[in-house]
Amino acid sequence: MPFSYIQKEPLPVLTEESANRLLEAARKEIDIPKDFEFILVIVNNAEIQALNKEYRKKDYPTDVLSFPYGDNTGEIIISADKVREQAKEYRHSEEEEIAFLVVHGIVHIMGWDHERSEEEAKEQRDIEKRIVQLCGFGYAR
Repeated sequence: MPFSYIQKEPLPVLTEESANRLLEAARKEIDIPKDFEFILVIVNNAEIQALNKEYRKKDYPTDVLSFPYGDNTGEIIISADKVREQAKEYRHSEEEEIAFLVVHGIVHIMGWDHERSEEEAKEQRDIEKRIVQLCGFGYAR
């Protein structure tokens, strides 16, 4: 299934089409059930900070939050403000930054967690790199 895409904050560099290309590339690298539904929401720093505080007890804006719901549904929430900030910080395009964050969210929802171990972090980075490169992007991080 394609993404359900909600833009609460404008981010013209990401379209439904480009998000779905990233999802199809991810399907080539990791096992994602065909009926799995992803919800992708673009918000601002204030909204993602409130969510980060509520769900992770961290009172600051983050770039991406991922929520697997256990019923073949997962939600990825991305801060448009962080996309713009981090694209400048990492010296690449906003399109490359959002591609990385979408892929990062997908990989998290499908079970990888870079915070569990250095070995898993490396595996997650390698998977993310392959996926974004399948879509024609250089690896952003």
